[in-house]
Amino acid sequence: MDAKQLYTEVDCTETGYACSIKAKVVVLNCEVLQQNCRNQSFYCLCGNGVDANPKGCAVFLVSLSNGEFSLKRRNWEDDEESFENYCPDCGCGMTFENDGGNGFCIKCAPEH
Repeated sequence: MDAKQLYTEVDCTETGYACSIKAKVVVLNCEVLQQNCRNQSFYCLCGNGVDANPKGCAVFLVSLSNGEFSLKRRNWEDDEESFENYCPDCGCGMTFENDGGNGFCIKCAPEH
């Protein structure tokens, strides 16, 4: 049996934001990876973007091809600019760059 060269949505049992990806193997789109698409499979560990209909977008992953950890953004299907998330402690607007991964900004996240 030949190894599949490229995975797409048709190869997945679930897609979209109504499904939880926590503790599941996920396939990243080649456009997200911006590199070798042969390493598309990841195990989803945690983050505020892993639940069904998530409140955040941070997703912590482990590559199944090389074991490296990475932080990716779970993109929204609708207009990404219309989504805003605020830290419940300090009230700052949260972006992918300052998301602490637990619902708080990187400044407040260590306290929770």
